[in-house]
Amino acid sequence: MKKLFSFLLFIGIAHCSYAIAIQQITVSGINGTDINIRMKVTDAYVFEYYTYNYEIVDQTIYLNICYLPYLSASASTRENDFIIPNINTGTNNFSLVVKVYKRTWDGTSWLCNNPADMDSATLPFSTPLSTAVMLSSSEFNTDDLEVVCYPNPTTGTIYLSSKNTTTIEAYDNAGRKVRKFETLSDHTFDLSEFDNGIYFITAISEDGRVTKKIILKK
Repeated sequence: MKKLFSFLLFIGIAHCSYAIAIQQITVSGINGTDINIRMKVTDAYVFEYYTYNYEIVDQTIYLNICYLPYLSASASTRENDFIIPNINTGTNNFSLVVKVYKRTWDGTSWLCNNPADMDSATLPFSTPLSTAVMLSSSEFNTDDLEVVCYPNPTTGTIYLSSKNTTTIEAYDNAGRKVRKFETLSDHTFDLSEFDNGIYFITAISEDGRVTKKIILKK
């Protein structure tokens, strides 16, 4: 029975390595004061909405959404609405930055911040909203978000091929942020201070966020 439980737990963790994909974002106004964000996401496995949180910094809305995966290999799509209050109050330019995760087990606790299971998108809009603003998967600007990290595996120093990246965030394999690089010298950053293992590098620019897996082997 113990072996069976361990096997099922392994399947659950392995399943969570498949990331949810954003298919569509729609922002619409509510009563002139609030906005409604409708998210359409899909995955190769069955999943359900779990929880969300948001933060507003200056003119940027950061929306983080967590979904609960199930051990059933059947493609599924979910649409959910998220209301952000007291936004549509004047003429302003906003950016909505959405990150979607699946809940994962790191061996100690359940987390909803593992960049390996994350998809993200950025949608600019202006208030007041007279009509809905939509971003579909075909409109995601992947050219501007193209990022290459090399060498991989690396002994520590990593070169970044990106024209727009302003900040680098490094996460360990459990989804914990271990370092933030805000000043990049010659498009390089160094992970040699950390232990060997798998890390996830999130490159942040005005166009959005892109996450890459890096193997550190000194």
